[in-house]
Amino acid sequence: MQEEKSVIEKTMRRIELERIRPRSKFYFLFINYFFWSAFFMCCFFAALSAGVAYHIVLEDRLYGVDKDIIKNISPFLPYFWVGLTSLFLLALHLVFRKTKGGYRMEIWLAMALGVFFVGLMMFAFVRAGMAYIVHNFFSR
Repeated sequence: MQEEKSVIEKTMRRIELERIRPRSKFYFLFINYFFWSAFFMCCFFAALSAGVAYHIVLEDRLYGVDKDIIKNISPFLPYFWVGLTSLFLLALHLVFRKTKGGYRMEIWLAMALGVFFVGLMMFAFVRAGMAYIVHNFFSR
């Protein structure tokens, strides 16, 4: 019992010395929801930019050309969209690390799951025609 009191006293002393203010439960809920919504926004934009890059390389520029990807991809590679995808994947990883349980997951596993999830969304966007719409909007 005495040991328990000393732990409480040490904690109270540290709170007073460092002037730590208690935060409400709603603050932590807001932060958690904010980071999860930022995570899904990063997924959405990474998948959309990857879908536009896929659309430009494989469906728009190389239509009717020999489909040898290695030979034909470098002159038509949409560097802006690939860079934007990489930026959103990095943001996705950084935001995921701030979520409630994200810090526990290993880095390579979190990145692999992020890339997989973004890849699935990318193909859904390409099949739904959203990549074509975004490409046409920005190519005006």
